[in-house]
Amino acid sequence: MVTNIDRREVGSYGHLLYSSDGSSMTMRDQRRGILYRCFPWRQVSTRPFAEHVLPMARNIEDVRFARTTKIHRRTFPTPRNCLNIVPWFREGMTGTFSTTSGGPVDSIPNGVFRFLPLDIFRDETFPSGVKFDTRSVRSDACRPAQNEPFYIHTNKEFHVMSKRTRRSTKSTHAYHSPPSAAIARAAKTTLRSYTVGSLPILNDLLQRMRLDEFLRAALPPEDRRTKLSPVKALMVLARNLLVSREPIYGVGEWAARHAPDLLGLTAEEIGRLNDDCVGRALDRLFLADVPSLVLAVATHVVKEFDVRLDELHNDSTTVSFCGAYASATVEQRFLGRPTLAITFGHNKDHRPDLKQLLLILTVTADGGVPLHFRATSGNVADDQTHRDTWELLCQLTGRKDFLYVADCKLATSENMAYLHQRQGRFVTVLPRTRAEDGVFRELVAQGQVSWRPIWEKTNDEGDVIDRFSISDQPAVTAEGYRLVWYYSLRKAESDAVARSGRIERALKQLAGLRDKLRSPRTRYRKEAKVAEAVAEILQSCGAASWIVTEIQPQTQETFRQNHRGRPGKETQYVKKVATRFELAYRIDDARVAADATSDGIFPLVTNVVDFSELELLKTYKRQPTIEKRFSQLKTDFEVAPVYLKAVHRIQALLCVYFFALLVEALLERQLRQAMQRREIEALPLYPEGRACRWPTARRVIDLFEPMQRHTLARGKRPAEALITELTRLQRKLLKLLGLSAKNYGH
Repeated sequence: MVTNIDRREVGSYGHLLYSSDGSSMTMRDQRRGILYRCFPWRQVSTRPFAEHVLPMARNIEDVRFARTTKIHRRTFPTPRNCLNIVPWFREGMTGTFSTTSGGPVDSIPNGVFRFLPLDIFRDETFPSGVKFDTRSVRSDACRPAQNEPFYIHTNKEFHVMSKRTRRSTKSTHAYHSPPSAAIARAAKTTLRSYTVGSLPILNDLLQRMRLDEFLRAALPPEDRRTKLSPVKALMVLARNLLVSREPIYGVGEWAARHAPDLLGLTAEEIGRLNDDCVGRALDRLFLADVPSLVLAVATHVVKEFDVRLDELHNDSTTVSFCGAYASATVEQRFLGRPTLAITFGHNKDHRPDLKQLLLILTVTADGGVPLHFRATSGNVADDQTHRDTWELLCQLTGRKDFLYVADCKLATSENMAYLHQRQGRFVTVLPRTRAEDGVFRELVAQGQVSWRPIWEKTNDEGDVIDRFSISDQPAVTAEGYRLVWYYSLRKAESDAVARSGRIERALKQLAGLRDKLRSPRTRYRKEAKVAEAVAEILQSCGAASWIVTEIQPQTQETFRQNHRGRPGKETQYVKKVATRFELAYRIDDARVAADATSDGIFPLVTNVVDFSELELLKTYKRQPTIEKRFSQLKTDFEVAPVYLKAVHRIQALLCVYFFALLVEALLERQLRQAMQRREIEALPLYPEGRACRWPTARRVIDLFEPMQRHTLARGKRPAEALITELTRLQRKLLKLLGLSAKNYGH
């Protein structure tokens, strides 16, 4: 029973009854005498009433606003049926509609459709099979029409017609039809071409990862108004990052060029994929428990792909942002969950002018498979993240005796004690700021340290590229941990080159500063300002230890006559004394020579006592594996620039990047292990058939890029699918990956 009912006429079909408090609404059909009920928007998104009428009312005000919308149908004496609708539109608007079944548009039956104002009508699919898309039409462009008919033609385009002018006008808000597969027609033959690329290979890995199942379990329940599942949208986004890395607003166009079934979508769902859909999917991912989701996926991947967890490598990098991001300078909360602060910090891309987020990643030594990631605010220091990361890794691996390898930020007394007291094992580098480093380098400069060769590192051709030695002098840190000093010949050469470059840059900038001081219009009038400029140059170049500078004040006298006019015998002059500064600098050769004696030296700290010096060295030398993943993140995936403004969506997008990075790492690991089992040294993946000993996922994806599926339809005959013929190399790769070349692309 509904109280306080008002009645408003709605076209010629009936009356719309609604309560003033918005608790419920009804629709009475005058011709059939049937009463239909429609619930408020917050309870149900769409509920059919009458024959094909779908009211959409978020609140009672929307219903009042839509009360005069007329709904009727009309069949024109033409070969094709037309739906006659009177909505509120400005003259000249255009748009598209398509069938949900994918059949010809001419087969759309006549029906009755309700058309609400644009501000409450978005991309709705009617039960009769017609989809009307108003994504590109602005809601402020509609106004009440004066009972003029608006025709929706079945040729996939509708025009707003006016009987008074009997002409169609083009809207200033042009609507672009969604892209589709390439189509070629000749007589009664139609050829549709879809891109296949490397999607079957990636789909096999995604299926083994069961990523869609974990996403479906982690994401909040779907809204009934959702036209495309957020899980499907996120899976398409992950595939896009792996293959082509389009901006969010370009994912829909990218997906339309590919075979829908390879993206896990139907032909109808392809048209619903747009930036709004992907953005809402990122919203749902943000509301999920992302750490638990990552942990569940990583745990399954370890079991499915038999990944070894005895050695894990951790490091961090920065994701830079171009823009102010004024609303994200501090950590806040959005929808009950914390958001990160996009702010300034120590930028590892050497861009201190850009704001950033800190991305922490952990990979395995077995193939460099990413196991865990975490994003933090841009001003968080690295040494504050290791303890939480180690605890999560213990939960993931189910053990504490794995070897945790990290950079020098781990080598703090608090971090090392935390891991050691909990039976954890670690390997890290001793920072240059520790007292032990200065004492040892002083001994080296005095010639009191002897070295013993332990390893000659060679490349794939067998050429020696580096020689390592260790100090015979035993050492421990102040906390009692094992300390081993190494000498690298290659590092010694690079240290010398780096020092020379720093000195050269500093000398060049100091010369420029000296020219400014000698200028008659110089702005450096005080000695403190000159000293500040000198210190800034030396600090920015990192050459303060090797260059000695001296600021020399100089008095400069000038004379000018005390009055205007030509000078004469009686002219008096006024003396003006000004202080100028001269900059003198030189290279401290003694200090350079002393520092050169310690070139190539680096210390490793560990609490592992059962490793030899060589095993310890080789363990740390696998740390660049994680740098490779960071390189892929910033080159292959182009994580920056980020085409998003909302911080919570950026956090969700970084999670999708992690899953894409995981797929790429698994692909490389699978292929390289197969090559090792079959004793294949190299594959001709490079241009001109050159050999590739360590194939990357990017090379494999690019190799399969020309693959296409062509659907040939001739009259009423069943369509025939044709797949681009695989090359010999492509067949070999599929065999190594355990995939069938016969079914590829079908």
